[in-house]
Amino acid sequence: MPPPQSTFTYVYVRTHCKGSVGESIYSFLFGRTIKVCEGYTYINLPSNCNTSLRNKFNIVLQVKKREISPYICVLEKQTSSLEQKLQSLSKEIKDINDNKNKKTDEMSKLGEEVHVKENELKLLIDRRDEVTQYKEKLSCYLNRINDKREVAMTELSSKAGDVMTSKNPNITNLGDPNRADKLGDKFNEIYDNEWTDLMEYLESSDKKKLKTPLENNKVMDKSGKKYAMIIVRMTKKALNKVELYMAHEKSEIRKKQIETVKAKINDKSHNREDVECSNLKLEENSKYIIAETLKKDPIKMTNYIASITDALINENYKEYESDALRKFLEKVVEIMVYGKLQDVPMVFCFAKEDEIYDRNHFRVYTHKGLAIVDYAVWPVVYLHEGGPVLFKGVVQEQPIPES
Repeated sequence: MPPPQSTFTYVYVRTHCKGSVGESIYSFLFGRTIKVCEGYTYINLPSNCNTSLRNKFNIVLQVKKREISPYICVLEKQTSSLEQKLQSLSKEIKDINDNKNKKTDEMSKLGEEVHVKENELKLLIDRRDEVTQYKEKLSCYLNRINDKREVAMTELSSKAGDVMTSKNPNITNLGDPNRADKLGDKFNEIYDNEWTDLMEYLESSDKKKLKTPLENNKVMDKSGKKYAMIIVRMTKKALNKVELYMAHEKSEIRKKQIETVKAKINDKSHNREDVECSNLKLEENSKYIIAETLKKDPIKMTNYIASITDALINENYKEYESDALRKFLEKVVEIMVYGKLQDVPMVFCFAKEDEIYDRNHFRVYTHKGLAIVDYAVWPVVYLHEGGPVLFKGVVQEQPIPES
Protein backbone atom coordinates (compact mmCIF):
# COMPACT_ATOMS: atom_id res chain seq x y z
CA MET A 1 0.00 0.00 0.00
CA PRO A 2 1.21 3.38 -0.65
CA PRO A 3 2.31 5.40 2.35
CA PRO A 4 -0.29 7.66 3.79
CA GLN A 5 -0.08 11.24 2.80
CA SER A 6 1.07 13.67 5.43
CA THR A 7 -1.69 15.40 7.32
CA PHE A 8 0.19 18.67 7.98
CA THR A 9 1.64 21.55 5.89
CA TYR A 10 4.82 23.70 6.16
CA VAL A 11 4.90 27.37 6.87
CA TYR A 12 7.70 29.89 6.49
CA VAL A 13 8.76 31.77 9.62
CA ARG A 14 10.49 35.13 9.09
CA THR A 15 13.65 35.69 11.08
CA HIS A 16 15.38 38.97 11.94
CA CYS A 17 18.59 37.96 10.26
CA LYS A 18 19.07 39.65 6.96
CA GLY A 19 21.08 38.66 3.97
CA SER A 20 23.33 35.74 3.32
CA VAL A 21 24.57 35.70 6.93
CA GLY A 22 21.16 34.72 8.39
CA GLU A 23 20.57 32.23 5.59
CA SER A 24 23.76 30.41 6.45
CA ILE A 25 23.02 30.33 10.20
CA TYR A 26 19.50 28.90 10.01
CA SER A 27 20.36 26.44 7.35
CA PHE A 28 23.04 25.15 9.66
CA LEU A 29 20.76 24.96 12.73
CA PHE A 30 17.62 23.42 11.34
CA GLY A 31 18.58 21.95 8.03
CA ARG A 32 15.46 23.40 6.61
CA THR A 33 14.68 24.92 3.33
CA ILE A 34 15.66 28.57 3.46
CA LYS A 35 14.09 31.40 1.51
CA VAL A 36 15.30 34.91 1.43
CA CYS A 37 12.93 37.69 0.46
CA GLU A 38 13.32 41.46 0.78
CA GLY A 39 16.31 41.04 3.00
CA TYR A 40 14.61 38.70 5.56
CA THR A 41 15.27 34.99 6.03
CA TYR A 42 12.34 32.53 6.01
CA ILE A 43 12.56 28.97 7.48
CA ASN A 44 10.27 26.25 6.33
CA LEU A 45 8.68 24.68 9.49
CA PRO A 46 5.73 22.30 9.76
CA SER A 47 2.49 24.04 10.40
CA ASN A 48 1.51 21.53 13.10
CA CYS A 49 4.73 22.23 15.06
CA ASN A 50 3.76 22.76 18.70
CA THR A 51 4.21 25.87 20.68
CA SER A 52 7.06 24.57 22.78
CA LEU A 53 9.06 23.89 19.69
CA ARG A 54 8.38 27.33 18.47
CA ASN A 55 9.38 28.87 21.74
CA LYS A 56 12.49 26.78 21.80
CA PHE A 57 13.28 27.96 18.35
CA ASN A 58 12.76 31.59 19.34
CA ILE A 59 14.98 31.17 22.39
CA VAL A 60 17.74 29.63 20.35
CA LEU A 61 17.19 32.29 17.80
CA GLN A 62 17.57 35.05 20.40
CA VAL A 63 20.71 33.47 21.80
CA LYS A 64 22.25 33.12 18.40
CA LYS A 65 21.14 36.61 17.56
CA ARG A 66 22.92 37.97 20.61
CA GLU A 67 25.99 35.98 19.77
CA ILE A 68 26.26 37.18 16.23
CA SER A 69 24.98 40.70 16.86
CA PRO A 70 28.49 42.19 17.58
CA TYR A 71 29.82 40.62 14.41
CA ILE A 72 26.93 41.96 12.50
CA CYS A 73 27.53 45.45 13.93
CA VAL A 74 31.21 45.24 13.09
CA LEU A 75 30.42 44.04 9.63
CA GLU A 76 27.85 46.76 9.17
CA LYS A 77 30.33 49.39 10.36
CA GLN A 78 33.00 47.97 8.09
CA THR A 79 30.50 47.91 5.25
CA SER A 80 29.51 51.51 6.02
CA SER A 81 33.16 52.52 6.27
CA LEU A 82 33.95 50.74 3.02
CA GLU A 83 30.98 52.40 1.35
CA GLN A 84 32.20 55.79 2.59
CA LYS A 85 35.70 55.00 1.36
CA LEU A 86 34.24 53.83 -1.90
CA GLN A 87 32.30 57.06 -2.21
CA SER A 88 35.42 59.04 -1.24
CA LEU A 89 37.52 57.10 -3.75
CA SER A 90 34.86 57.55 -6.40
CA LYS A 91 34.91 61.28 -5.73
CA GLU A 92 38.69 61.31 -5.82
CA ILE A 93 38.66 59.34 -9.05
CA LYS A 94 36.16 61.79 -10.48
CA ASP A 95 38.30 64.72 -9.32
CA ILE A 96 41.37 63.03 -10.75
CA ASN A 97 39.59 62.44 -14.03
CA ASP A 98 38.35 66.02 -14.06
CA ASN A 99 41.84 67.25 -13.21
CA LYS A 100 43.24 64.92 -15.86
CA ASN A 101 40.87 66.33 -18.45
CA LYS A 102 41.75 69.84 -17.33
CA LYS A 103 45.48 69.09 -17.52
CA THR A 104 44.96 67.45 -20.88
CA ASP A 105 43.27 70.60 -22.12
CA GLU A 106 46.07 72.70 -20.64
CA MET A 107 48.68 70.43 -22.23
CA SER A 108 46.90 70.72 -25.52
CA LYS A 109 46.88 74.51 -25.21
CA LEU A 110 50.54 74.46 -24.12
CA GLY A 111 51.36 72.25 -27.10
CA GLU A 112 49.70 74.76 -29.39
CA GLU A 113 51.56 77.61 -27.68
CA VAL A 114 54.83 75.66 -27.98
CA HIS A 115 54.15 75.11 -31.66
CA VAL A 116 53.46 78.82 -32.09
CA LYS A 117 56.59 79.72 -30.14
CA GLU A 118 58.66 77.28 -32.20
CA ASN A 119 57.42 78.93 -35.37
CA GLU A 120 58.20 82.35 -33.90
CA LEU A 121 61.65 81.11 -32.83
CA LYS A 122 62.30 79.77 -36.32
CA LEU A 123 61.29 83.12 -37.79
CA LEU A 124 63.55 84.90 -35.30
CA ILE A 125 66.46 82.58 -36.15
CA ASP A 126 65.93 83.24 -39.85
CA ARG A 127 65.74 86.95 -39.13
CA ARG A 128 68.85 86.73 -36.99
CA ASP A 129 70.72 84.96 -39.81
CA GLU A 130 69.60 87.66 -42.23
CA VAL A 131 70.70 90.38 -39.81
CA THR A 132 74.04 88.59 -39.28
CA GLN A 133 74.64 88.35 -43.02
CA TYR A 134 73.66 91.98 -43.45
CA LYS A 135 75.93 92.93 -40.56
CA GLU A 136 78.83 91.04 -42.18
CA LYS A 137 78.18 92.81 -45.47
CA LEU A 138 78.08 96.15 -43.67
CA SER A 139 81.27 95.26 -41.81
CA CYS A 140 83.04 94.39 -45.08
CA TYR A 141 81.72 97.57 -46.65
CA LEU A 142 82.85 99.58 -43.62
CA ASN A 143 86.31 97.99 -43.80
CA ARG A 144 86.54 98.90 -47.47
CA ILE A 145 85.42 102.44 -46.67
CA ASN A 146 88.01 102.67 -43.87
CA ASP A 147 90.72 101.32 -46.17
CA LYS A 148 89.78 103.83 -48.84
CA ARG A 149 89.69 106.53 -46.16
CA GLU A 150 93.17 105.58 -44.96
CA VAL A 151 94.45 105.59 -48.53
CA ALA A 152 92.77 108.92 -49.18
CA MET A 153 94.15 110.39 -45.95
CA THR A 154 97.61 109.09 -46.82
CA GLU A 155 97.38 110.51 -50.32
CA LEU A 156 96.02 113.78 -48.98
CA SER A 157 98.78 113.99 -46.40
CA SER A 158 101.35 113.10 -49.04
CA LYS A 159 99.96 115.67 -51.46
CA ALA A 160 99.79 118.27 -48.71
CA GLY A 161 103.39 117.50 -47.86
CA ASP A 162 104.32 117.63 -51.52
CA VAL A 163 102.58 120.99 -51.89
CA MET A 164 104.45 122.32 -48.88
CA THR A 165 107.82 120.90 -49.86
CA SER A 166 107.53 121.12 -53.65
CA LYS A 167 109.95 123.73 -54.91
CA ASN A 168 110.43 124.84 -51.32
CA PRO A 169 114.01 123.99 -50.30
CA ASN A 170 113.50 125.61 -46.91
CA ILE A 171 111.30 122.64 -45.89
CA THR A 172 113.15 119.34 -45.92
CA ASN A 173 112.28 115.74 -45.17
CA LEU A 174 114.31 114.96 -42.06
CA GLY A 175 114.00 111.24 -42.80
CA ASP A 176 115.79 111.62 -46.15
CA PRO A 177 119.51 110.76 -45.78
CA ASN A 178 120.20 112.58 -49.05
CA ARG A 179 118.54 115.89 -48.23
CA ALA A 180 120.36 119.09 -49.14
CA ASP A 181 122.03 119.83 -45.79
CA LYS A 182 123.30 116.25 -45.55
CA LEU A 183 124.69 116.48 -49.08
CA GLY A 184 126.52 119.66 -48.07
CA ASP A 185 128.15 117.84 -45.15
CA LYS A 186 129.12 114.91 -47.40
CA PHE A 187 130.61 117.31 -49.95
CA ASN A 188 132.70 118.85 -47.18
CA GLU A 189 133.90 115.35 -46.19
CA ILE A 190 135.01 114.73 -49.79
CA TYR A 191 137.22 117.81 -49.61
CA ASP A 192 138.71 116.66 -46.30
CA ASN A 193 139.28 113.02 -47.34
CA GLU A 194 139.08 111.97 -51.02
CA TRP A 195 140.32 115.35 -52.29
CA THR A 196 143.38 115.11 -49.99
CA ASP A 197 144.06 111.48 -51.01
CA LEU A 198 143.91 112.40 -54.69
CA MET A 199 146.21 115.40 -54.12
CA GLU A 200 148.77 113.16 -52.42
CA TYR A 201 148.53 110.65 -55.25
CA LEU A 202 149.10 113.31 -57.87
CA GLU A 203 152.07 114.73 -55.99
CA SER A 204 153.68 111.32 -55.52
CA SER A 205 153.03 109.94 -58.98
CA ASP A 206 155.49 110.09 -61.82
CA LYS A 207 155.88 113.63 -63.13
CA LYS A 208 155.88 112.33 -66.68
CA LYS A 209 152.28 111.19 -66.22
CA LEU A 210 151.32 114.62 -65.02
CA LYS A 211 152.21 116.51 -68.17
CA THR A 212 149.34 118.83 -69.00
CA PRO A 213 148.90 121.94 -71.17
CA LEU A 214 149.31 124.01 -67.99
CA GLU A 215 152.89 122.84 -67.58
CA ASN A 216 153.73 124.45 -70.90
CA ASN A 217 152.46 127.83 -69.65
CA LYS A 218 153.79 129.44 -66.55
CA VAL A 219 155.87 127.81 -63.91
CA MET A 220 153.87 126.39 -61.00
CA ASP A 221 154.82 127.36 -57.49
CA LYS A 222 155.42 124.81 -54.78
CA SER A 223 152.06 125.33 -53.07
CA GLY A 224 150.33 122.61 -55.12
CA LYS A 225 148.56 125.02 -57.50
CA LYS A 226 149.14 122.64 -60.42
CA TYR A 227 147.50 119.66 -58.70
CA ALA A 228 144.72 121.74 -57.19
CA MET A 229 143.82 123.08 -60.64
CA ILE A 230 143.86 119.55 -62.09
CA ILE A 231 141.37 118.46 -59.41
CA VAL A 232 139.22 121.56 -60.04
CA ARG A 233 139.07 120.69 -63.73
CA MET A 234 138.08 117.11 -62.81
CA THR A 235 135.32 118.45 -60.58
CA LYS A 236 134.03 120.81 -63.29
CA LYS A 237 134.02 118.00 -65.86
CA ALA A 238 132.16 115.78 -63.38
CA LEU A 239 129.48 118.47 -62.97
CA ASN A 240 129.17 118.92 -66.72
CA LYS A 241 128.96 115.16 -67.29
CA VAL A 242 126.21 114.81 -64.66
CA GLU A 243 124.18 117.60 -66.26
CA LEU A 244 124.73 116.05 -69.71
CA TYR A 245 123.57 112.60 -68.59
CA MET A 246 120.50 114.04 -66.90
CA ALA A 247 119.63 116.10 -69.95
CA HIS A 248 119.90 112.94 -72.06
CA GLU A 249 117.66 111.01 -69.66
CA LYS A 250 115.08 113.81 -69.73
CA SER A 251 115.21 113.81 -73.52
CA GLU A 252 114.53 110.05 -73.69
CA ILE A 253 111.68 110.32 -71.21
CA ARG A 254 110.23 113.25 -73.07
CA LYS A 255 110.25 111.27 -76.33
CA LYS A 256 108.20 108.53 -74.69
CA GLN A 257 105.79 111.14 -73.34
CA ILE A 258 105.37 112.66 -76.77
CA GLU A 259 104.63 109.24 -78.28
CA THR A 260 102.00 108.65 -75.60
CA VAL A 261 100.35 112.01 -76.25
CA LYS A 262 100.37 111.41 -80.02
CA ALA A 263 98.70 108.04 -79.52
CA LYS A 264 95.98 109.70 -77.47
CA ILE A 265 95.49 112.39 -80.11
CA ASN A 266 95.06 109.72 -82.79
CA ASP A 267 92.59 107.87 -80.57
CA LYS A 268 89.22 109.56 -81.20
CA SER A 269 87.83 108.25 -77.93
CA HIS A 270 89.98 110.80 -76.05
CA ASN A 271 88.94 114.41 -75.70
CA ARG A 272 91.48 116.79 -77.20
CA GLU A 273 91.31 119.15 -74.22
CA ASP A 274 92.04 116.23 -71.90
CA VAL A 275 95.00 115.26 -74.07
CA GLU A 276 96.41 118.79 -73.96
CA CYS A 277 95.97 118.89 -70.18
CA SER A 278 97.68 115.50 -69.93
CA ASN A 279 100.50 116.80 -72.10
CA LEU A 280 101.02 119.73 -69.75
CA LYS A 281 101.09 117.44 -66.75
CA LEU A 282 103.64 115.18 -68.43
CA GLU A 283 105.73 118.23 -69.26
CA GLU A 284 105.57 119.37 -65.66
CA ASN A 285 106.32 115.95 -64.12
CA SER A 286 108.93 114.72 -66.58
CA LYS A 287 111.80 116.29 -64.64
CA TYR A 288 110.81 114.26 -61.54
CA ILE A 289 110.73 110.90 -63.29
CA ILE A 290 114.51 110.45 -63.13
CA ALA A 291 114.55 111.36 -59.46
CA GLU A 292 111.77 108.91 -58.60
CA THR A 293 113.34 106.14 -60.68
CA LEU A 294 116.85 106.47 -59.24
CA LYS A 295 115.88 107.16 -55.62
CA LYS A 296 113.62 104.12 -55.41
CA ASP A 297 116.19 101.77 -56.93
CA PRO A 298 119.60 101.90 -55.17
CA ILE A 299 121.12 99.42 -57.64
CA LYS A 300 120.07 101.57 -60.58
CA MET A 301 121.49 104.64 -58.82
CA THR A 302 124.81 102.86 -58.19
CA ASN A 303 125.04 101.78 -61.83
CA TYR A 304 124.13 105.29 -62.98
CA ILE A 305 126.94 106.84 -60.89
CA ALA A 306 129.40 104.17 -62.07
CA SER A 307 128.57 104.79 -65.73
CA ILE A 308 129.24 108.54 -65.35
CA THR A 309 132.49 107.85 -63.48
CA ASP A 310 133.68 105.39 -66.13
CA ALA A 311 132.87 107.88 -68.89
CA LEU A 312 134.87 110.62 -67.13
CA ILE A 313 137.93 108.40 -66.67
CA ASN A 314 137.85 106.86 -70.12
CA GLU A 315 137.29 110.15 -71.91
CA ASN A 316 139.56 112.48 -69.94
CA TYR A 317 141.68 110.93 -67.18
CA LYS A 318 142.84 107.54 -68.36
CA GLU A 319 146.41 108.50 -67.50
CA TYR A 320 145.45 109.26 -63.89
CA GLU A 321 143.39 106.12 -63.34
CA SER A 322 143.80 104.85 -59.79
CA ASP A 323 141.78 103.95 -56.72
CA ALA A 324 142.19 107.49 -55.39
CA LEU A 325 140.85 109.00 -58.62
CA ARG A 326 137.93 106.59 -58.90
CA LYS A 327 136.87 107.06 -55.27
CA PHE A 328 137.09 110.82 -55.62
CA LEU A 329 135.03 110.95 -58.84
CA GLU A 330 132.43 108.48 -57.57
CA LYS A 331 131.86 110.56 -54.43
CA VAL A 332 131.72 113.85 -56.36
CA VAL A 333 129.35 112.42 -59.00
CA GLU A 334 127.10 110.93 -56.30
CA ILE A 335 126.72 114.26 -54.46
CA MET A 336 126.13 116.15 -57.70
CA VAL A 337 123.52 113.66 -58.93
CA TYR A 338 121.58 113.80 -55.66
CA GLY A 339 121.99 117.56 -55.61
CA LYS A 340 120.48 117.91 -59.09
CA LEU A 341 117.63 115.54 -58.16
CA GLN A 342 116.38 117.83 -55.39
CA ASP A 343 112.95 119.45 -55.99
CA VAL A 344 114.88 122.68 -56.33
CA PRO A 345 118.35 121.68 -57.64
CA MET A 346 121.44 122.55 -55.64
CA VAL A 347 124.00 124.82 -57.30
CA PHE A 348 127.76 124.14 -57.46
CA CYS A 349 129.68 127.31 -58.32
CA PHE A 350 133.42 127.76 -59.00
CA ALA A 351 135.22 131.04 -58.37
CA LYS A 352 136.70 132.73 -61.44
CA GLU A 353 140.31 133.75 -61.57
CA ASP A 354 141.29 137.38 -61.14
CA GLU A 355 137.84 138.32 -59.84
CA ILE A 356 136.95 139.78 -56.47
CA TYR A 357 135.13 137.15 -54.43
CA ASP A 358 132.86 137.18 -51.39
CA ARG A 359 134.61 135.82 -48.32
CA ASN A 360 131.21 134.81 -46.94
CA HIS A 361 131.00 132.27 -49.76
CA PHE A 362 134.61 131.09 -49.99
CA ARG A 363 137.44 130.45 -47.58
CA VAL A 364 141.18 130.76 -48.15
CA TYR A 365 143.18 127.71 -49.25
CA THR A 366 146.73 128.19 -47.86
CA HIS A 367 147.54 131.88 -47.21
CA LYS A 368 145.61 135.12 -47.13
CA GLY A 369 146.18 137.93 -49.54
CA LEU A 370 143.96 140.18 -51.60
CA ALA A 371 140.25 139.32 -51.91
CA ILE A 372 140.95 138.42 -55.50
CA VAL A 373 140.93 134.87 -56.79
CA ASP A 374 144.30 133.50 -57.80
CA TYR A 375 142.86 130.06 -58.57
CA ALA A 376 139.85 127.99 -57.48
CA VAL A 377 140.33 124.94 -55.30
CA TRP A 378 136.79 123.75 -54.42
CA PRO A 379 133.31 124.93 -55.47
CA VAL A 380 130.82 126.66 -53.19
CA VAL A 381 127.50 124.77 -52.74
CA TYR A 382 124.23 126.75 -52.63
CA LEU A 383 120.90 125.33 -51.47
CA HIS A 384 119.39 126.57 -54.75
CA GLU A 385 119.87 129.30 -57.30
CA GLY A 386 120.24 132.52 -55.31
CA GLY A 387 119.86 130.57 -52.07
CA PRO A 388 121.94 130.32 -48.90
CA VAL A 389 125.38 128.70 -48.73
CA LEU A 390 125.43 125.04 -47.68
CA PHE A 391 129.20 124.68 -47.90
CA LYS A 392 131.81 127.34 -48.54
CA GLY A 393 134.09 126.97 -51.52
CA VAL A 394 137.87 127.20 -51.33
CA VAL A 395 140.07 129.67 -53.27
CA GLN A 396 143.62 130.78 -53.18
CA GLU A 397 143.88 134.57 -52.85
CA GLN A 398 146.36 136.59 -54.88
CA PRO A 399 149.37 137.62 -52.80
CA ILE A 400 149.69 141.21 -51.63
CA PRO A 401 152.18 143.06 -53.86
CA GLU A 402 155.42 143.98 -52.16
CA SER A 403 155.85 147.74 -51.85
